[in-house]
Amino acid sequence: KFKIVNIIRVTHGTLNFALPLVVYVLCGANLTLITLSLCMSRVLIIYLMYKSVVTETNFTKTAAYSKKELKLLLRFGSWMTLSNLLNPIMDVLDKFVLSAKLGAVNIAFYTVPFDLLSRLFILPTAVTSVAFPKFSELWASYSSELNQLYRATLILVVLFMLCVCIFMG
Repeated sequence: KFKIVNIIRVTHGTLNFALPLVVYVLCGANLTLITLSLCMSRVLIIYLMYKSVVTETNFTKTAAYSKKELKLLLRFGSWMTLSNLLNPIMDVLDKFVLSAKLGAVNIAFYTVPFDLLSRLFILPTAVTSVAFPKFSELWASYSSELNQLYRATLILVVLFMLCVCIFMG
Protein backbone atom coordinates (compact mmCIF):
# COMPACT_ATOMS: atom_id res chain seq x y z
CA LYS A 1 0.00 0.00 0.00
CA PHE A 2 2.74 2.41 -1.01
CA LYS A 3 0.23 4.93 -2.39
CA ILE A 4 -1.48 5.38 0.98
CA VAL A 5 1.82 5.59 2.85
CA ASN A 6 3.21 8.12 0.38
CA ILE A 7 0.08 10.28 0.55
CA ILE A 8 0.39 10.37 4.34
CA ARG A 9 4.14 11.09 4.13
CA VAL A 10 3.59 13.94 1.66
CA THR A 11 0.89 15.33 3.93
CA HIS A 12 3.28 15.09 6.88
CA GLY A 13 6.10 16.81 5.00
CA THR A 14 3.78 19.56 3.79
CA LEU A 15 2.35 20.18 7.25
CA ASN A 16 5.86 20.30 8.75
CA PHE A 17 6.64 23.34 6.64
CA ALA A 18 3.24 24.91 6.02
CA LEU A 19 1.83 24.97 9.57
CA PRO A 20 4.72 26.92 11.15
CA LEU A 21 4.52 29.38 8.26
CA VAL A 22 0.76 29.83 8.70
CA VAL A 23 1.17 30.30 12.45
CA TYR A 24 3.96 32.80 11.86
CA VAL A 25 1.89 34.80 9.37
CA LEU A 26 -1.21 34.78 11.59
CA CYS A 27 0.33 35.08 15.07
CA GLY A 28 3.91 36.23 14.61
CA ALA A 29 7.03 34.50 15.85
CA ASN A 30 5.34 32.73 18.75
CA LEU A 31 7.47 29.65 19.38
CA THR A 32 4.84 28.09 21.65
CA LEU A 33 2.15 28.22 18.97
CA ILE A 34 4.52 27.03 16.26
CA THR A 35 5.56 24.06 18.41
CA LEU A 36 1.92 23.32 19.23
CA SER A 37 1.02 23.36 15.53
CA LEU A 38 3.80 20.85 14.81
CA CYS A 39 2.61 18.61 17.65
CA MET A 40 -0.95 18.77 16.33
CA SER A 41 0.25 17.81 12.84
CA ARG A 42 2.08 14.80 14.31
CA VAL A 43 -1.07 13.71 16.14
CA LEU A 44 -3.02 14.02 12.88
CA ILE A 45 -0.43 11.91 11.03
CA ILE A 46 -0.49 9.25 13.75
CA TYR A 47 -4.27 9.15 13.48
CA LEU A 48 -4.15 8.86 9.68
CA MET A 49 -1.60 6.04 9.92
CA TYR A 50 -3.71 4.25 12.52
CA LYS A 51 -6.85 4.56 10.38
CA SER A 52 -5.03 3.27 7.30
CA VAL A 53 -3.67 0.27 9.22
CA VAL A 54 -7.11 -0.52 10.63
CA THR A 55 -8.72 -0.15 7.20
CA GLU A 56 -6.13 -2.08 5.23
CA THR A 57 -5.56 -4.96 7.65
CA ASN A 58 -9.04 -5.51 9.09
CA PHE A 59 -7.45 -4.95 12.48
CA THR A 60 -9.57 -5.92 15.46
CA LYS A 61 -8.82 -5.28 19.10
CA THR A 62 -9.65 -8.89 19.95
CA ALA A 63 -7.10 -10.35 17.54
CA ALA A 64 -4.79 -12.98 18.98
CA TYR A 65 -1.09 -12.16 19.12
CA SER A 66 1.81 -14.53 19.12
CA LYS A 67 4.31 -13.96 21.93
CA LYS A 68 7.07 -15.01 19.55
CA GLU A 69 6.06 -12.38 16.98
CA LEU A 70 5.66 -9.75 19.70
CA LYS A 71 9.15 -10.54 20.97
CA LEU A 72 10.57 -10.18 17.44
CA LEU A 73 8.75 -6.88 16.93
CA LEU A 74 9.95 -5.49 20.25
CA ARG A 75 13.53 -6.55 19.52
CA PHE A 76 13.42 -4.90 16.10
CA GLY A 77 11.62 -1.85 17.48
CA SER A 78 14.18 -1.41 20.24
CA TRP A 79 17.01 -1.34 17.69
CA MET A 80 15.07 1.13 15.55
CA THR A 81 14.47 3.36 18.58
CA LEU A 82 18.10 3.20 19.64
CA SER A 83 19.22 3.95 16.10
CA ASN A 84 16.85 6.91 15.79
CA LEU A 85 18.14 8.31 19.07
CA LEU A 86 21.85 7.81 18.37
CA ASN A 87 22.02 8.80 14.69
CA PRO A 88 21.30 12.52 15.23
CA ILE A 89 23.84 12.59 18.06
CA MET A 90 26.47 10.91 15.90
CA ASP A 91 25.70 13.32 13.05
CA VAL A 92 26.74 16.35 15.13
CA LEU A 93 29.28 14.80 17.48
CA ASP A 94 32.16 15.29 15.05
CA LYS A 95 31.39 19.00 14.84
CA PHE A 96 31.45 19.35 18.62
CA VAL A 97 34.76 17.49 18.88
CA LEU A 98 36.35 19.55 16.10
CA SER A 99 34.97 22.74 17.59
CA ALA A 100 36.51 21.90 20.95
CA LYS A 101 39.88 21.07 19.37
CA LEU A 102 40.13 23.73 16.65
CA GLY A 103 37.77 26.45 17.81
CA ALA A 104 34.24 27.21 16.63
CA VAL A 105 35.44 29.71 14.04
CA ASN A 106 37.11 26.92 12.02
CA ILE A 107 34.09 24.61 11.91
CA ALA A 108 32.57 26.32 8.86
CA PHE A 109 35.46 25.03 6.73
CA TYR A 110 34.39 21.50 7.65
CA THR A 111 30.62 21.69 7.99
CA VAL A 112 29.76 23.50 4.76
CA PRO A 113 31.47 20.99 2.41
CA PHE A 114 30.37 18.07 4.61
CA ASP A 115 26.72 19.18 4.58
CA LEU A 116 26.85 19.75 0.84
CA LEU A 117 28.25 16.27 0.25
CA SER A 118 25.82 14.62 2.67
CA ARG A 119 22.90 16.28 0.87
CA LEU A 120 23.96 14.49 -2.31
CA PHE A 121 22.34 11.37 -0.83
CA ILE A 122 19.02 12.95 -1.81
CA LEU A 123 19.54 11.76 -5.40
CA PRO A 124 20.08 8.04 -4.72
CA THR A 125 17.41 8.14 -2.02
CA ALA A 126 14.89 9.60 -4.46
CA VAL A 127 15.67 7.03 -7.15
CA THR A 128 15.53 4.07 -4.78
CA SER A 129 12.35 5.37 -3.12
CA VAL A 130 10.64 5.42 -6.49
CA ALA A 131 11.96 1.97 -7.43
CA PHE A 132 11.21 0.34 -4.07
CA PRO A 133 7.53 -0.52 -4.70
CA LYS A 134 8.49 -2.24 -7.95
CA PHE A 135 11.35 -4.07 -6.21
CA SER A 136 8.87 -5.33 -3.61
CA GLU A 137 6.42 -6.46 -6.25
CA LEU A 138 9.08 -8.28 -8.25
CA TRP A 139 10.61 -9.83 -5.13
CA ALA A 140 7.23 -11.17 -4.02
CA SER A 141 6.54 -12.74 -7.41
CA TYR A 142 10.12 -14.07 -7.81
CA SER A 143 10.30 -12.34 -11.17
CA SER A 144 13.42 -12.43 -13.30
CA GLU A 145 12.91 -8.73 -13.98
CA LEU A 146 14.27 -7.99 -10.49
CA ASN A 147 17.92 -8.23 -11.58
CA GLN A 148 17.26 -6.03 -14.61
CA LEU A 149 15.53 -3.37 -12.49
CA TYR A 150 18.29 -3.55 -9.89
CA ARG A 151 20.98 -3.02 -12.52
CA ALA A 152 19.06 -0.22 -14.23
CA THR A 153 18.52 1.54 -10.89
CA LEU A 154 22.17 1.09 -9.94
CA ILE A 155 23.35 2.49 -13.29
CA LEU A 156 20.96 5.44 -12.95
CA VAL A 157 22.26 6.26 -9.47
CA VAL A 158 25.89 5.92 -10.58
CA LEU A 159 25.28 8.20 -13.58
CA PHE A 160 23.47 10.79 -11.43
CA MET A 161 26.26 10.81 -8.88
CA LEU A 162 28.99 10.79 -11.54
CA CYS A 163 27.44 13.86 -13.22
CA VAL A 164 27.19 15.67 -9.91
CA CYS A 165 30.76 14.78 -8.95
CA ILE A 166 32.12 15.87 -12.33
CA PHE A 167 30.18 19.13 -12.11
CA MET A 168 31.47 19.79 -8.59
CA GLY A 169 35.04 18.88 -9.51
